[in-house]
Amino acid sequence: MTSVTPLCIAGANACPPEDVGGIPGYVDFLDILSDPSHDEHLSMLEWCGGGFAPAVFDQAETNRRLTEIQPLELLDVLRKVEKAGKLDTANRLRERCSAIGSSSAWHFGCVSALT
Repeated sequence: MTSVTPLCIAGANACPPEDVGGIPGYVDFLDILSDPSHDEHLSMLEWCGGGFAPAVFDQAETNRRLTEIQPLELLDVLRKVEKAGKLDTANRLRERCSAIGSSSAWHFGCVSALT
């Protein structure tokens, strides 16, 4: 069975904190943190662990966190595509992956594009 392990090769900016409230919540969060006179500034700083650098991207940390994700099994993806009734897509996926070989990077792109 072929498995795919994600790898981040580039990125920008920090990931918003968990449970920040979507895009509107993130905008509010950034506004509050950037204004020390805001009523919620100190509580927001405490909530996020004492500080937040929105322009910082840590590729090593991103890749470490990606290793915690269960590898995507190509066979599982094929089964899900077939179960969804997308037999033509499943057949194209099988043909393309067989034609290229067992390159994990290619399989990841193939699976991402067709699911």
